[in-house]
Amino acid sequence: MAGLWTDLLSGKAPTGPVPLFSGQWAVAGSVSSVRINGVDALNGDRLVADRRQRWSAEASGFPHEEQDLPKVRPVPAEDFDALVRMEESLGELPKLDATWSDWADASPLAPRIEDEIRIRAFDEFLEERLLFLEAVCRSPRNHLRIDADLQPVSRARRIAKQAVARLASHREDWERPTVLGVRPKRVLCLVPEEEVDLYENRVAARLVDHLRSYLANRLLRLGGVLRMIAESDHSDNTSGAYWRQRQRLFSIWGEAIKDESATRIASATQRRLEALYLRVLALLDSVLYESVPRSAQITGLRFTNIFLNDPNYRQVAAIHREWAKAGHDKVLGEQERFRREQRACRGMALFARVVVARALRQLGLAPTRDSMMPLTGARPKIQLDGVCGTASVQLEEEGAILIAAGSSRIRIVPLVTTNELAGEVGQTQAVETDIIPSDGEHVLLLHLPSPIRSGDASEGDLPFPCTLLPAWAPNEPDGLRASALPISPWSILSVECVARFLRWNLYTTLLAQYPPEVGLDNPPPYTQSRWLAATGTNRWKILRRPHPQEDNPESLTMRVAAAEYKRLTSQGGKIAQRARLDADAAADEMRSALEQGFEALAKFELCPVCGEAHGVLVPLDNEGKSFRVLCQSCDATWGCVACGGRKSSGEACGARVPFIAVQGFEEWLKTKVALPRDWAEVRFGADLLAIPHRDPSGKPRWLCSACAVTSVTTSTTLIS
Repeated sequence: MAGLWTDLLSGKAPTGPVPLFSGQWAVAGSVSSVRINGVDALNGDRLVADRRQRWSAEASGFPHEEQDLPKVRPVPAEDFDALVRMEESLGELPKLDATWSDWADASPLAPRIEDEIRIRAFDEFLEERLLFLEAVCRSPRNHLRIDADLQPVSRARRIAKQAVARLASHREDWERPTVLGVRPKRVLCLVPEEEVDLYENRVAARLVDHLRSYLANRLLRLGGVLRMIAESDHSDNTSGAYWRQRQRLFSIWGEAIKDESATRIASATQRRLEALYLRVLALLDSVLYESVPRSAQITGLRFTNIFLNDPNYRQVAAIHREWAKAGHDKVLGEQERFRREQRACRGMALFARVVVARALRQLGLAPTRDSMMPLTGARPKIQLDGVCGTASVQLEEEGAILIAAGSSRIRIVPLVTTNELAGEVGQTQAVETDIIPSDGEHVLLLHLPSPIRSGDASEGDLPFPCTLLPAWAPNEPDGLRASALPISPWSILSVECVARFLRWNLYTTLLAQYPPEVGLDNPPPYTQSRWLAATGTNRWKILRRPHPQEDNPESLTMRVAAAEYKRLTSQGGKIAQRARLDADAAADEMRSALEQGFEALAKFELCPVCGEAHGVLVPLDNEGKSFRVLCQSCDATWGCVACGGRKSSGEACGARVPFIAVQGFEEWLKTKVALPRDWAEVRFGADLLAIPHRDPSGKPRWLCSACAVTSVTTSTTLIS
């Protein structure tokens, strides 16, 4: 069905017969009258699965198709509901002609968090009336039912009318015949049984299931809020050792919650809900719940004599009415379910746009003066300028985000799925070879995290991994061109993880451009300056700024002017007459080239952490492969070092490894306690490039992305 779909991972028509992820394909804008899963679709709607995990599509001029989508973990209910609410709250920004700053100011957290941390009216109602449901489950109403059953003679009480006829026709029920007649072994008796499977008891049993599901979802959402509180708690040193990251996280949390007592309120609410949840779970072992079949369903509440006259059952009916009044019993049809899926897809796209906007602003990239206009149109584009250089951001109508800076081009695709691309080898290869265009574009798949099971993460770990290496190494010919990163509206670390990904791909590309090279048509005949080194014919590289005792650009240009004037005057004639003008022109040309080189050098000297102060660049070798810069304002150190390890083939690596060492970095490397997994991301967040490690000797090491080993040894001067 070429021409009907647009693949969000490539921005072009699909290359395969089946999408790898739900929501990966969108209806092309030039197609009309499309039906997905039997529901009329609009332009831009995603191809999603139905209840059977299948999809079907038909359009005028295209054949009908139906396929299975890959089996994936279900999207957590709390994430799905939050995306639907975010589509409602953030969907107004495009209509209001929002600017890039408006997107960066929007909250990346789930809407109405304050409602989640407080006890609701239904929760209080349930606390008051749950005891009546417990009484019904312990002592349910029942009816006596008389059934005919074979019983031993010793247990026979009431003989059925059919007992004699059965005994005459079944010799196996005889013990032995006698002179007086047959002596029976078993006889057909009337046995009374209590029947609990009544309509009223079915309502109570299903109400137990509904309350258990409701309280479980409430506790999941509340657990997400408590995790965000723990992530943003800047007063506790266990939540992070780096004050800048803690300040950023607390700022995001403060935008969503204005109440300073949120921790106390959320903890109190959690205790009350957990007590209710345990009481509801205890009803699963009750007489009523075990006697009613699980397949016994009810379609609605009707008032019977028991519900009207029995005091306990009357309160059970009241709980059911309140539960239904809150809209929890609504069963979505196929059309409503499809539209809700589309709202979640749009909510994920808007959520990703906010996260990316905040991440870029966190990296010091701000709109230029010409890019302060509202983002209007189907594909608005904006220019940003900052520490990472100049970058352009284009927002596609289908939800993808294109970021270009220098030689780096990143395509960010948000999808409502829990698939982890990095963990699926087959899917990674399919995306690499069949979907992504081979033009250097790197694709980042933003997806929802898989549900956290108990025991999956240790204390101090991120709720989802955001390790950059080795798949995120930019400009590697044999590296991956596709990455996956989980984000969630229930975690304030989403912005940090995306910001770190963008810093790695954008800022590392900038550091790789060191040292800047300049072309000098008239190089100085001799120089004693170590800040300038020749790289080829009339090509020079600027390693650093000159020291006061060295030749500076002014003295070099004067020497070039003098040498050029002497050479031209020696030729005589008209050339000698213009010797002064030509010599000054050559000096001006050299001065301009050096000024451009120093402007390029200033990009490496601007602090990537505070974004304000300029440090002093110090080369670590004479070839310009390694350097470091120390910020005098925030004590951060950044630069590149050469890897001293070896690849799997045995050859020396020698790759340039970019690093950022922030304040408090050495203290964590010197600690004797066992560091948890992903400790660097937890402690320092986006203010990190290569992952630091420590060896048994106590020397710091950086993880190399080329050979994927911790073999980059740095001296103490690199991080001091």
